[in-house]
Amino acid sequence: MKKLLLLLPLVLMLGGCLLEADVENLMSPPKLSREQMDVYAALTAVTGSKIKLHYPAGGDYRSPFIFCDLDGDGEEEALVLYYPEGSGANVRINVLEQETGAWRSVYDISGYSSQVESVGFLSLSGAVGTDFVVGWQMYSLDDNIFTLYEYQDSRLTDLYSDGFSRLLTVSGGSHDSLAVVQRSRTMKQAALRLLDREEGEVVTVMETALSPDTETYLQLVQGKTQEGLTAFFIDGQRSDGKTATQVVCIRGRELQNLSYDPEEGLDLMVATQRSEAIFCQDIDGDGVTEIPVQTLIPGYEDYPEEEQRFLVSWCVIEEGRYQEKSRTFFNSRDGYYFLIPETWGDQFTIYYDESLDEYVFMQHLVGGLSKNRTFMKLRTCRQGDDRNRAGLENYARVGARGMREYYVYLAGRQDEAEIYVSKSLFNASFSILD
Repeated sequence: MKKLLLLLPLVLMLGGCLLEADVENLMSPPKLSREQMDVYAALTAVTGSKIKLHYPAGGDYRSPFIFCDLDGDGEEEALVLYYPEGSGANVRINVLEQETGAWRSVYDISGYSSQVESVGFLSLSGAVGTDFVVGWQMYSLDDNIFTLYEYQDSRLTDLYSDGFSRLLTVSGGSHDSLAVVQRSRTMKQAALRLLDREEGEVVTVMETALSPDTETYLQLVQGKTQEGLTAFFIDGQRSDGKTATQVVCIRGRELQNLSYDPEEGLDLMVATQRSEAIFCQDIDGDGVTEIPVQTLIPGYEDYPEEEQRFLVSWCVIEEGRYQEKSRTFFNSRDGYYFLIPETWGDQFTIYYDESLDEYVFMQHLVGGLSKNRTFMKLRTCRQGDDRNRAGLENYARVGARGMREYYVYLAGRQDEAEIYVSKSLFNASFSILD
Protein backbone atom coordinates (compact mmCIF):
# COMPACT_ATOMS: atom_id res chain seq x y z
CA MET A 1 0.00 0.00 0.00
CA LYS A 2 1.39 3.41 -0.95
CA LYS A 3 1.80 6.01 1.74
CA LEU A 4 1.02 9.71 1.87
CA LEU A 5 1.65 11.80 4.93
CA LEU A 6 -1.26 13.77 6.34
CA LEU A 7 -1.36 15.72 9.58
CA LEU A 8 -4.60 15.28 11.48
CA PRO A 9 -5.92 18.39 13.23
CA LEU A 10 -5.69 16.64 16.58
CA VAL A 11 -2.26 15.51 17.73
CA LEU A 12 -2.52 12.49 20.00
CA MET A 13 -0.47 12.99 23.14
CA LEU A 14 0.22 9.64 24.79
CA GLY A 15 1.39 9.44 28.35
CA GLY A 16 1.30 5.83 29.40
CA CYS A 17 1.27 3.46 32.31
CA LEU A 18 1.71 -0.24 32.82
CA LEU A 19 -1.89 -1.32 32.34
CA GLU A 20 -3.57 1.59 30.63
CA ALA A 21 -2.64 4.70 28.66
CA ASP A 22 -2.83 7.97 30.55
CA VAL A 23 -5.53 9.17 28.14
CA GLU A 24 -7.56 6.16 29.28
CA ASN A 25 -8.95 5.31 25.86
CA LEU A 26 -7.31 1.99 25.05
CA MET A 27 -9.70 -0.91 24.58
CA SER A 28 -7.19 -3.34 26.12
CA PRO A 29 -3.95 -2.86 28.06
CA PRO A 30 -0.63 -3.10 26.20
CA LYS A 31 1.02 -6.46 26.81
CA LEU A 32 4.68 -6.63 27.82
CA SER A 33 7.13 -9.05 26.27
CA ARG A 34 9.07 -11.46 28.46
CA GLU A 35 12.17 -9.23 28.28
CA GLN A 36 10.15 -6.13 29.12
CA MET A 37 8.63 -7.90 32.12
CA ASP A 38 12.12 -8.81 33.35
CA VAL A 39 13.28 -5.20 32.96
CA TYR A 40 10.15 -3.93 34.72
CA ALA A 41 10.73 -6.32 37.63
CA ALA A 42 14.33 -5.10 37.99
CA LEU A 43 13.15 -1.48 37.89
CA THR A 44 10.41 -1.88 40.51
CA ALA A 45 12.85 -3.73 42.75
CA VAL A 46 14.55 -0.33 43.12
CA THR A 47 11.70 2.16 42.71
CA GLY A 48 8.86 0.21 44.28
CA SER A 49 5.65 -0.73 42.50
CA LYS A 50 3.94 2.66 42.62
CA ILE A 51 5.12 3.87 39.22
CA LYS A 52 3.58 4.35 35.81
CA LEU A 53 5.27 3.70 32.50
CA HIS A 54 5.35 6.58 30.02
CA TYR A 55 4.79 6.29 26.24
CA PRO A 56 6.44 8.94 23.99
CA ALA A 57 3.91 10.92 21.95
CA GLY A 58 5.85 10.76 18.66
CA GLY A 59 9.00 9.59 16.92
CA ASP A 60 10.17 6.10 16.01
CA TYR A 61 10.27 4.86 19.61
CA ARG A 62 6.78 4.77 21.13
CA SER A 63 7.45 2.23 23.89
CA PRO A 64 8.55 3.06 27.45
CA PHE A 65 11.11 0.24 27.03
CA ILE A 66 13.96 1.04 24.62
CA PHE A 67 16.97 -1.21 24.04
CA CYS A 68 20.27 0.08 22.59
CA ASP A 69 24.03 -0.33 23.01
CA LEU A 70 24.64 3.12 24.49
CA ASP A 71 28.25 2.79 25.67
CA GLY A 72 29.66 0.82 22.72
CA ASP A 73 30.59 -2.29 24.70
CA GLY A 74 28.64 -4.63 22.43
CA GLU A 75 25.85 -5.22 24.98
CA GLU A 76 22.48 -3.52 24.89
CA GLU A 77 21.30 -1.38 27.77
CA ALA A 78 17.62 -0.83 28.57
CA LEU A 79 16.07 2.62 28.94
CA VAL A 80 12.76 2.85 30.79
CA LEU A 81 10.57 5.95 30.81
CA TYR A 82 8.39 6.18 33.91
CA TYR A 83 7.13 8.50 36.59
CA PRO A 84 6.11 8.03 40.22
CA GLU A 85 2.39 7.82 40.87
CA GLY A 86 0.87 11.19 41.64
CA SER A 87 0.02 14.24 39.57
CA GLY A 88 2.63 16.68 38.32
CA ALA A 89 5.60 14.32 38.43
CA ASN A 90 8.23 14.65 35.67
CA VAL A 91 9.14 11.63 33.60
CA ARG A 92 12.26 9.84 34.79
CA ILE A 93 14.77 7.83 32.75
CA ASN A 94 16.18 4.65 34.26
CA VAL A 95 19.13 2.80 32.70
CA LEU A 96 19.49 -0.92 33.27
CA GLU A 97 22.33 -3.29 32.35
CA GLN A 98 22.48 -7.06 32.15
CA GLU A 99 24.79 -8.91 34.53
CA THR A 100 25.03 -12.73 34.35
CA GLY A 101 21.73 -12.83 32.50
CA ALA A 102 19.78 -10.61 34.90
CA TRP A 103 18.80 -6.95 34.54
CA ARG A 104 19.99 -4.44 37.14
CA SER A 105 19.16 -0.74 37.51
CA VAL A 106 22.39 1.30 37.38
CA TYR A 107 21.32 4.93 36.88
CA ASP A 108 18.22 7.08 37.24
CA ILE A 109 17.65 10.70 36.25
CA SER A 110 14.71 13.11 36.21
CA GLY A 111 13.58 14.75 32.98
CA TYR A 112 12.27 18.24 32.26
CA SER A 113 8.57 17.53 31.78
CA SER A 114 5.73 15.13 32.43
CA GLN A 115 5.48 14.43 28.66
CA VAL A 116 8.09 13.01 26.26
CA GLU A 117 7.65 14.22 22.69
CA SER A 118 10.16 11.80 21.13
CA VAL A 119 13.31 9.76 21.66
CA GLY A 120 16.06 9.41 19.05
CA PHE A 121 19.54 7.90 18.76
CA LEU A 122 22.61 9.27 16.98
CA SER A 123 26.40 9.03 16.91
CA LEU A 124 27.90 12.50 16.91
CA SER A 125 31.50 13.13 15.88
CA GLY A 126 33.90 11.59 18.42
CA ALA A 127 31.20 9.67 20.29
CA VAL A 128 32.40 6.39 21.84
CA GLY A 129 28.95 4.80 21.88
CA THR A 130 25.50 5.99 20.87
CA ASP A 131 24.15 9.28 22.17
CA PHE A 132 20.41 9.77 22.51
CA VAL A 133 18.15 12.79 22.45
CA VAL A 134 14.87 13.27 24.29
CA GLY A 135 12.36 15.94 23.32
CA TRP A 136 10.33 17.17 26.28
CA GLN A 137 6.85 18.58 25.69
CA MET A 138 6.03 21.82 27.42
CA TYR A 139 2.84 23.91 27.37
CA SER A 140 3.66 25.42 23.96
CA LEU A 141 5.36 23.77 20.97
CA ASP A 142 7.79 26.69 20.83
CA ASP A 143 8.74 26.13 24.48
CA ASN A 144 9.68 22.46 24.07
CA ILE A 145 13.09 21.42 25.38
CA PHE A 146 15.43 18.74 24.06
CA THR A 147 18.25 17.08 25.95
CA LEU A 148 21.20 15.25 24.39
CA TYR A 149 22.52 12.48 26.66
CA GLU A 150 25.71 10.39 26.74
CA TYR A 151 26.03 7.12 28.64
CA GLN A 152 29.49 5.98 29.72
CA ASP A 153 30.84 4.18 32.81
CA SER A 154 27.30 3.42 33.99
CA ARG A 155 26.49 7.13 34.21
CA LEU A 156 24.05 9.25 32.18
CA THR A 157 25.39 12.72 31.35
CA ASP A 158 23.37 15.68 30.08
CA LEU A 159 25.55 16.94 27.22
CA TYR A 160 23.34 19.73 25.91
CA SER A 161 19.85 21.16 26.40
CA ASP A 162 17.95 23.85 24.51
CA GLY A 163 14.54 24.79 23.18
CA PHE A 164 13.14 23.40 19.91
CA SER A 165 10.13 23.28 17.63
CA ARG A 166 11.26 20.25 15.58
CA LEU A 167 14.12 17.73 15.88
CA LEU A 168 15.71 15.39 13.34
CA THR A 169 18.67 13.03 13.44
CA VAL A 170 20.72 13.66 10.29
CA SER A 171 22.39 10.51 8.98
CA GLY A 172 25.00 10.06 6.28
CA GLY A 173 28.76 10.17 6.24
CA SER A 174 31.06 9.03 9.05
CA HIS A 175 28.83 10.33 11.84
CA ASP A 176 25.43 11.84 12.56
CA SER A 177 24.34 15.35 13.48
CA LEU A 178 21.21 16.83 15.01
CA ALA A 179 18.96 19.22 13.06
CA VAL A 180 16.93 21.62 15.21
CA VAL A 181 14.23 24.07 14.18
CA GLN A 182 14.31 26.74 16.84
CA ARG A 183 12.43 29.98 17.38
CA SER A 184 13.81 33.00 19.21
CA ARG A 185 11.39 33.93 21.99
CA THR A 186 12.31 37.61 21.90
CA MET A 187 12.56 38.37 18.16
CA LYS A 188 10.06 35.75 16.88
CA GLN A 189 12.73 34.76 14.35
CA ALA A 190 13.27 31.08 13.59
CA ALA A 191 16.36 29.23 12.43
CA LEU A 192 17.47 25.77 11.36
CA ARG A 193 20.64 24.66 13.15
CA LEU A 194 22.87 21.60 12.75
CA LEU A 195 24.56 20.46 15.96
CA ASP A 196 27.64 18.26 16.27
CA ARG A 197 30.58 17.71 18.60
CA GLU A 198 33.83 19.61 18.30
CA GLU A 199 36.58 18.85 20.83
CA GLY A 200 34.03 17.15 23.04
CA GLU A 201 31.59 20.09 23.10
CA VAL A 202 28.21 20.20 21.36
CA VAL A 203 28.21 23.23 19.07
CA THR A 204 26.28 24.69 16.14
CA VAL A 205 28.19 23.84 12.96
CA MET A 206 25.69 25.29 10.45
CA GLU A 207 22.75 27.68 10.73
CA THR A 208 20.32 29.59 8.50
CA ALA A 209 17.32 31.81 9.08
CA LEU A 210 13.78 30.60 8.42
CA SER A 211 10.77 32.64 7.39
CA PRO A 212 9.02 34.42 10.29
CA ASP A 213 5.66 33.75 8.62
CA THR A 214 5.47 30.19 9.98
CA GLU A 215 3.48 30.05 13.19
CA THR A 216 3.76 26.33 14.01
CA TYR A 217 6.29 23.85 12.62
CA LEU A 218 4.61 20.57 11.70
CA GLN A 219 7.28 18.41 10.05
CA LEU A 220 11.04 18.35 9.47
CA VAL A 221 12.41 15.64 7.16
CA GLN A 222 15.71 14.96 5.40
CA GLY A 223 15.68 14.27 1.66
CA LYS A 224 17.28 15.04 -1.69
CA THR A 225 16.76 17.90 -4.14
CA GLN A 226 16.46 17.43 -7.90
CA GLU A 227 20.18 18.16 -8.25
CA GLY A 228 21.07 15.55 -5.62
CA LEU A 229 21.83 17.84 -2.66
CA THR A 230 20.98 16.79 0.89
CA ALA A 231 18.15 19.02 2.03
CA PHE A 232 15.68 19.60 4.84
CA PHE A 233 12.00 19.98 4.00
CA ILE A 234 10.16 22.00 6.63
CA ASP A 235 6.36 22.08 6.62
CA GLY A 236 4.64 24.58 8.86
CA GLN A 237 1.34 26.26 9.52
CA ARG A 238 0.90 29.97 8.88
CA SER A 239 -1.29 32.36 10.87
CA ASP A 240 -4.15 31.90 8.36
CA GLY A 241 -4.17 28.14 9.03
CA LYS A 242 -2.64 27.17 5.69
CA THR A 243 0.37 24.89 5.37
CA ALA A 244 3.51 26.06 3.55
CA THR A 245 7.00 24.65 2.93
CA GLN A 246 10.60 25.81 3.20
CA VAL A 247 13.50 23.88 1.68
CA VAL A 248 17.00 24.21 3.12
CA CYS A 249 19.91 22.43 1.43
CA ILE A 250 23.52 21.75 2.44
CA ARG A 251 26.09 23.36 0.11
CA GLY A 252 29.59 22.57 1.23
CA ARG A 253 29.74 23.62 4.88
CA GLU A 254 26.77 25.97 4.74
CA LEU A 255 22.99 25.79 4.92
CA GLN A 256 21.11 27.58 2.13
CA ASN A 257 17.41 28.36 2.37
CA LEU A 258 16.07 27.82 -1.17
CA SER A 259 12.64 29.17 -0.25
CA TYR A 260 13.33 32.28 1.81
CA ASP A 261 16.07 34.91 1.60
CA PRO A 262 15.02 38.44 2.64
CA GLU A 263 18.26 39.98 1.37
CA GLU A 264 17.58 38.63 -2.12
CA GLY A 265 13.84 39.29 -1.92
CA LEU A 266 13.17 35.55 -2.22
CA ASP A 267 9.97 34.05 -0.78
CA LEU A 268 8.83 30.86 -2.50
CA MET A 269 6.74 29.79 0.49
CA VAL A 270 3.69 31.68 -0.79
CA ALA A 271 3.46 29.40 -3.80
CA THR A 272 3.24 26.32 -1.57
CA GLN A 273 0.30 27.52 0.55
CA ARG A 274 -2.33 24.80 0.78
CA SER A 275 -5.51 24.40 2.78
CA GLU A 276 -4.74 20.80 3.79
CA ALA A 277 -1.74 19.75 5.85
CA ILE A 278 -0.15 17.45 3.27
CA PHE A 279 3.58 17.03 3.77
CA CYS A 280 6.67 16.84 1.59
CA GLN A 281 7.81 13.34 0.65
CA ASP A 282 9.19 11.20 -2.17
CA ILE A 283 5.78 10.58 -3.71
CA ASP A 284 7.02 8.69 -6.79
CA GLY A 285 9.91 6.75 -5.21
CA ASP A 286 12.66 8.26 -7.39
CA GLY A 287 14.84 9.35 -4.45
CA VAL A 288 13.90 13.05 -4.77
CA THR A 289 11.62 14.67 -2.18
CA GLU A 290 8.65 16.45 -3.74
CA ILE A 291 6.82 19.50 -2.40
CA PRO A 292 2.99 19.56 -2.44
CA VAL A 293 1.53 22.64 -4.13
CA GLN A 294 -2.21 23.38 -4.38
CA THR A 295 -3.55 23.89 -7.93
CA LEU A 296 -7.08 24.46 -9.20
CA ILE A 297 -9.01 21.59 -10.71
CA PRO A 298 -9.73 22.55 -14.35
CA GLY A 299 -13.15 24.14 -14.68
CA TYR A 300 -13.17 25.90 -11.30
CA GLU A 301 -11.41 29.07 -12.46
CA ASP A 302 -14.57 31.23 -12.33
CA TYR A 303 -16.02 29.78 -9.14
CA PRO A 304 -16.08 31.80 -5.88
CA GLU A 305 -13.04 31.04 -3.72
CA GLU A 306 -15.09 29.16 -1.12
CA GLU A 307 -16.45 26.80 -3.80
CA GLN A 308 -13.18 26.06 -5.58
CA ARG A 309 -11.65 22.59 -5.49
CA PHE A 310 -7.99 21.72 -5.85
CA LEU A 311 -5.49 19.12 -6.96
CA VAL A 312 -2.12 18.59 -5.32
CA SER A 313 0.83 19.17 -7.67
CA TRP A 314 4.06 17.49 -6.55
CA CYS A 315 6.95 19.81 -7.36
CA VAL A 316 10.71 20.29 -7.10
CA ILE A 317 12.70 23.52 -7.00
CA GLU A 318 14.74 24.19 -10.13
CA GLU A 319 16.48 27.50 -10.82
CA GLY A 320 14.46 29.29 -8.17
CA ARG A 321 11.07 28.06 -9.41
CA TYR A 322 8.73 25.19 -8.68
CA GLN A 323 8.55 22.61 -11.45
CA GLU A 324 5.62 20.18 -11.44
CA LYS A 325 6.40 16.46 -11.67
CA SER A 326 2.93 14.99 -11.10
CA ARG A 327 -0.60 15.81 -9.94
CA THR A 328 -2.95 13.99 -7.58
CA PHE A 329 -6.59 14.25 -6.63
CA PHE A 330 -6.31 13.98 -2.86
CA ASN A 331 -9.22 13.08 -0.58
CA SER A 332 -7.95 13.52 2.96
CA ARG A 333 -11.33 12.98 4.60
CA ASP A 334 -11.85 9.52 3.09
CA GLY A 335 -8.20 8.54 2.98
CA TYR A 336 -7.12 8.04 -0.62
CA TYR A 337 -5.54 9.77 -3.60
CA PHE A 338 -5.55 9.31 -7.36
CA LEU A 339 -2.57 10.11 -9.59
CA ILE A 340 -3.71 12.19 -12.56
CA PRO A 341 -2.28 10.79 -15.84
CA GLU A 342 -0.24 13.33 -17.81
CA THR A 343 -2.28 12.57 -20.96
CA TRP A 344 -5.37 14.13 -19.40
CA GLY A 345 -3.89 17.62 -19.51
CA ASP A 346 -6.67 20.06 -18.52
CA GLN A 347 -9.40 18.17 -20.41
CA PHE A 348 -11.26 17.06 -17.28
CA THR A 349 -13.01 18.36 -14.21
CA ILE A 350 -14.23 16.82 -10.96
CA TYR A 351 -17.36 17.54 -8.98
CA TYR A 352 -18.70 16.18 -5.70
CA ASP A 353 -22.09 14.48 -5.52
CA GLU A 354 -22.99 14.93 -1.86
CA SER A 355 -26.06 12.68 -2.02
CA LEU A 356 -23.89 9.66 -2.94
CA ASP A 357 -20.63 10.76 -1.26
CA GLU A 358 -19.05 10.41 -4.67
CA TYR A 359 -16.51 12.27 -6.78
CA VAL A 360 -17.40 12.35 -10.46
CA PHE A 361 -14.66 12.73 -13.09
CA MET A 362 -15.95 14.27 -16.32
CA GLN A 363 -14.54 15.04 -19.73
CA HIS A 364 -14.09 18.80 -19.92
CA LEU A 365 -15.45 20.64 -22.95
CA VAL A 366 -12.78 20.05 -25.63
CA GLY A 367 -13.16 19.56 -29.39
CA GLY A 368 -16.95 19.46 -29.34
CA LEU A 369 -17.25 16.61 -26.81
CA SER A 370 -19.98 17.08 -24.24
CA LYS A 371 -18.66 18.33 -20.93
CA ASN A 372 -21.24 16.10 -19.26
CA ARG A 373 -19.51 12.88 -20.30
CA THR A 374 -18.58 10.98 -17.13
CA PHE A 375 -15.63 8.61 -17.41
CA MET A 376 -14.97 7.70 -13.74
CA LYS A 377 -16.65 7.87 -10.34
CA LEU A 378 -15.11 7.28 -6.92
CA ARG A 379 -17.54 6.49 -4.11
CA THR A 380 -16.90 5.94 -0.41
CA CYS A 381 -19.30 3.75 1.59
CA ARG A 382 -19.34 3.12 5.33
CA GLN A 383 -19.72 -0.36 6.73
CA GLY A 384 -23.15 -0.75 8.28
CA ASP A 385 -24.52 2.27 6.41
CA ASP A 386 -26.58 1.51 3.30
CA ARG A 387 -27.67 5.05 2.46
CA ASN A 388 -25.38 5.44 -0.58
CA ARG A 389 -25.08 1.84 -1.76
CA ALA A 390 -27.77 2.06 -4.44
CA GLY A 391 -26.51 1.43 -7.97
CA LEU A 392 -23.24 -0.23 -6.95
CA GLU A 393 -23.85 -3.14 -9.34
CA ASN A 394 -21.87 -1.18 -11.97
CA TYR A 395 -19.00 -0.42 -9.59
CA ALA A 396 -15.98 -2.44 -8.48
CA ARG A 397 -14.80 -2.54 -4.87
CA VAL A 398 -11.16 -1.41 -4.89
CA GLY A 399 -10.20 -1.44 -1.23
CA ALA A 400 -11.05 -0.53 2.35
CA ARG A 401 -9.65 1.48 5.23
CA GLY A 402 -11.16 1.03 8.68
CA MET A 403 -14.93 1.36 8.31
CA ARG A 404 -14.67 2.87 4.82
CA GLU A 405 -15.01 0.93 1.57
CA TYR A 406 -14.00 2.32 -1.82
CA TYR A 407 -15.80 1.69 -5.12
CA VAL A 408 -15.02 2.82 -8.66
CA TYR A 409 -17.10 3.11 -11.80
CA LEU A 410 -15.13 3.12 -15.07
CA ALA A 411 -16.90 4.07 -18.30
CA GLY A 412 -16.07 2.51 -21.64
CA ARG A 413 -14.79 4.44 -24.64
CA GLN A 414 -16.37 4.88 -28.06
CA ASP A 415 -13.99 7.49 -29.47
CA GLU A 416 -10.20 7.82 -29.34
CA ALA A 417 -10.59 11.43 -28.22
CA GLU A 418 -12.42 10.37 -25.05
CA ILE A 419 -10.57 10.01 -21.75
CA TYR A 420 -10.49 6.35 -20.83
CA VAL A 421 -9.35 4.75 -17.58
CA SER A 422 -8.57 1.07 -17.87
CA LYS A 423 -8.51 -1.24 -14.87
CA SER A 424 -4.72 -1.46 -15.01
CA LEU A 425 -4.35 2.34 -15.18
CA PHE A 426 -6.71 2.78 -12.24
CA ASN A 427 -4.85 0.22 -10.12
CA ALA A 428 -1.55 1.98 -10.83
CA SER A 429 -3.00 5.41 -9.98
CA PHE A 430 -5.23 4.79 -6.94
CA SER A 431 -3.68 4.62 -3.45
CA ILE A 432 -5.17 4.28 0.02
CA LEU A 433 -3.52 6.34 2.75
CA ASP A 434 -1.97 4.56 5.72
